[in-house]
Amino acid sequence: MLLGLAFNGIHMQKRNRGSRAFSFRSSGLCLSGTVVFLLFRRQQYTSFFYLYQPPDLYHRTAALCCMLLLYFCLPAHSTYIFPAQGSDTVVPAARKWVAAGGVALAFGGSLGLLMQSSNYVYQSRFHVNKTGIDYLGMDKVLHGQVAYTTARLLYGTLGWAGVADKNRTWMASGGALLFMTAKEWLDGHNPRWGWSWSDVGANIAGTAFFGVQQWGWGEQRLQLKFSGVPHRYSDPAIEQQVSMLFGTGLERAVKDYNQQTYWMSANLHSLGWSRLPPWINLAVGHGVENIFGQKENLQQGPGGIPTFDRRDLERRRQWYLSPDIDLTKIPTRSKFLRTAFYVLNTFKMPLPALQLTGGKLKVKAVVF
Repeated sequence: MLLGLAFNGIHMQKRNRGSRAFSFRSSGLCLSGTVVFLLFRRQQYTSFFYLYQPPDLYHRTAALCCMLLLYFCLPAHSTYIFPAQGSDTVVPAARKWVAAGGVALAFGGSLGLLMQSSNYVYQSRFHVNKTGIDYLGMDKVLHGQVAYTTARLLYGTLGWAGVADKNRTWMASGGALLFMTAKEWLDGHNPRWGWSWSDVGANIAGTAFFGVQQWGWGEQRLQLKFSGVPHRYSDPAIEQQVSMLFGTGLERAVKDYNQQTYWMSANLHSLGWSRLPPWINLAVGHGVENIFGQKENLQQGPGGIPTFDRRDLERRRQWYLSPDIDLTKIPTRSKFLRTAFYVLNTFKMPLPALQLTGGKLKVKAVVF
């Protein structure tokens, strides 16, 4: 029956200039439903999925990854791949496969690496985190930033694959939100974190910030960017606490809020300052310092005995005002450079800045 429904879902649709394209959306729904059904069934049907995680959790994670894969692959491989109206450009058919495979690999690989991370120990029981805002809210800013960046990079990938402009905005926004929700669902099985509705709200805000601008302006006049330089702490106790909270190496670079600054970079030319070069931006940044615990710089062991106590260090916010460069506005005929500029535009350029911390204004020669 499922096979019959799959074939029934395949139909021809006419496009501009008499071209035709296959639509596999109905068949995709049937196939995805079958896969998810098998993933949630008994162990004998899905024993090959048991690689390193507890059965129940890995079942659901694999199902989410599969749905993400089908979400991108099926639309990208069917009716949405065609030249833009009035354009003679023909997108190579192989691009849709490369784009869909790359997205599936990136999403599935990211979730898989997250599940194997030493600081992420999962349990099968789902629970909700009710602690509220932690780390002076920097974890929520990170969620919004990652959701926005994921949507922006997906938008560029889908455009390269030939997806029509009117479709790729909602596909990119929806795909980013699905990915972030899958990640949050995994956190719901982590005894340290749990599902957080405030994290979900930040994910929605980040994807909406991208989608609303793209629908309204057709471009990102206000861009969310990131900067940070990983470093080790001279105090051994602090270094040990940071390693426990945020991990080491690349993991720390992503999670240690003391080393990060998040920016909103405004393109002045697009906002009405037409006399300025189109690549000049003005950015407002936000960071923190002395954050070595969720609510306070205190870590307690068994029996409530403190294992780390640096409440003498004031937890402070940092605000920045700095010029920036919109790399996507730099004219170039090189396809490689256009792609590189698009990706690198995720990061704030290291430039001078004004810093406001604890009521004191400072001038910084370079902030990154």
